[in-house]
Amino acid sequence: MTTDALFREKVPALMARLMADFDLTAEDAAAVFGNAGHESAGFRILQEIKPTVVGSRGGYGLFQWTGPRRRNYESYCARNRLKPSDLDANYAFLFVELTGSEAAAIPALRKASTLRDKVIAFEQAFERAGVKHYDSRVIWAQKALAAYRASETRPEGLPSAPPLAPAATENAPAIPLRRLEAAGCLQSFQHLDGGEADGPVCQDRTSLAWRHVDRQRVDKRRRPGPVG
Repeated sequence: MTTDALFREKVPALMARLMADFDLTAEDAAAVFGNAGHESAGFRILQEIKPTVVGSRGGYGLFQWTGPRRRNYESYCARNRLKPSDLDANYAFLFVELTGSEAAAIPALRKASTLRDKVIAFEQAFERAGVKHYDSRVIWAQKALAAYRASETRPEGLPSAPPLAPAATENAPAIPLRRLEAAGCLQSFQHLDGGEADGPVCQDRTSLAWRHVDRQRVDKRRRPGPVG
């Protein structure tokens, strides 16, 4: 397997999910995962090899979450019984940050014009790396865009929404029910005033496995029944 084979195989579906969830272009999504490709050596190395801060654990994940962001990611995975090395877990937390603490990265991404500009804009707004290596990030973004265009793939068997809702926080954004309807999700939790849900709760129509739900949010709530 070549050094970018895993990346080329997995990135089209991740890009499609990101595009659907945030109404982004292929170039926008390629810029995001171009940064991830650089940070993780094409999705192959998730643990930072030589941490910048001596004695620290360094970064972890596709986007090399470091310090408090790494701890937040690990807590999120533990709470939701996810394996931190899984791509779905990485994507879920990317969604959490882009709808919360790192939401400013999306308009910055959209505002940029060329693919290179988008790569740089996302790095500056989301990654904020100590050493930029923009040429490498752009190369990975070009690989991502080429792989997406070659496959024109979308994730099969799952709605376009992410595998888990944002962690339970006071500032977690409410998600319109009409979006959950479009994704084929159950309308399980509603505010008293109606119209919006605390977070998307979906079930796989085959396994009835819970998806798109932060366990911290549902400890005392009713579990939805079977679909169909």
